[in-house]
Amino acid sequence: MEKRELEVMLNYYRGTSKLPLIWDNDVMELHQKKLIRKIYEVIDKEFDETWYLIRDTKEHSYIVKPKFGNTLSKDMMKKYRKKYDFNRIDTEILKKFENGFFPIVFKVSKIDFRKFYNKLDNKNNAFFNNYYCCWNVKYRAVRIYNNKVEYKTFEDEDDAIYWCSQYKKTKDDILKNKIRPTNLIDYVYEL
Repeated sequence: MEKRELEVMLNYYRGTSKLPLIWDNDVMELHQKKLIRKIYEVIDKEFDETWYLIRDTKEHSYIVKPKFGNTLSKDMMKKYRKKYDFNRIDTEILKKFENGFFPIVFKVSKIDFRKFYNKLDNKNNAFFNNYYCCWNVKYRAVRIYNNKVEYKTFEDEDDAIYWCSQYKKTKDDILKNKIRPTNLIDYVYEL
């Protein structure tokens, strides 16, 4: 997930966005012109609302806000779910970003880690750039920096979180120097 996308979603969530609100015909037009790059389904549990951010190939953003309730918009967007990079997030991620936490580190289950990371090809299949999981008594972590996928195993959860959030730090740097922020767990969003 790009920082710009989080900024765009947060501005809409706060009510300060000037993004165009679109509906079915506009989404269909973007689809027919093959302009859709990715779609985020944003779930706001606090207000029981679901809305969508569409990013196109020209780096433009659009919001699909439910007009007549969540059910209609979800049904409308269902047809695009398998055709595009379709990602579901919670507004709790936006609140973390609003509080100054970036990059946000995702903690995933062992099963999801297997789905997201292909160790043989060293390929990330998740929409976020840094995540880790508890694997038996160790922590496996993946991060992407400068389009390079890196994978490491750590003994300590704090080391894994720090490595995922500090792109310039190598594993050796982290293990040699134990100085790091005391609020590392605040950077973590557990899926």
